[in-house]
Amino acid sequence: MFLVCHCEPEGRGPDESGLRRFVPRKDIWWDFFRDLKKRLDRDFSLWYYIREIAYRYTMQGGWMRQYTDLFKALSDETRLRIIILLSEKELCVCQIEAALSLPQAKVSRHLAVLRYAGLVRDRRDGLWIYYSLTEPRNKVEENLFQCFRECLRKEKFFRADLLSMKKCVAQPLDIIAEMVRKS
Repeated sequence: MFLVCHCEPEGRGPDESGLRRFVPRKDIWWDFFRDLKKRLDRDFSLWYYIREIAYRYTMQGGWMRQYTDLFKALSDETRLRIIILLSEKELCVCQIEAALSLPQAKVSRHLAVLRYAGLVRDRRDGLWIYYSLTEPRNKVEENLFQCFRECLRKEKFFRADLLSMKKCVAQPLDIIAEMVRKS
C-alpha cells in the first residue's frame, strides 16, 4: 500500500496553533484495491471487472491515442513540409535540410517526433540516415498519405519545397552535406 503525505489543515481549519499538520492521504492504488474488494464482495467475478477496466481504457484513450498522436505530429508546419517531401521518395537528412533550408538540429528534432508518431521510419546506410513514410496503419493514415501525394503537393508553398528537393536529389550526397555544413 502506498501512502502519500499531504499538508492539510486538521478538521475544518487550522489547529489551535494555527499551523498545518501532515495528514496521510491514500494513493490512487488504495482506491483501486478498495473498489476491487467491493466488487468482489458483491459477487462480481474478477473476470468481469478486468474486462470492464480494459473496456474503459480503450474508450478513454487506448485506440483514440493513435489519432491524437497522428494529428499532433502533423500540426507543425515544418513536420508537414517534411511529410510532403517524404511522400515523394525516401530522403537523407541532409537532403531534407537542403530542400527546406533548415538547420540540422531542427530537422532531426521534427523527424524524431514523426518517428515517435509512427509516420516515418529510418534506415542507416553508412554515414547517411534515410527517412521514408511508413505503411499506413489504418484507413485514416491511408487517406492522409494519399492527400499528401495528390492534393497538398499542388499548393504553391509545397511546390517550392518539392522543386528544391528535386534539385537536391540530383546532386551527390557528399556535395549536399558539404553545402549544408557551409551554410
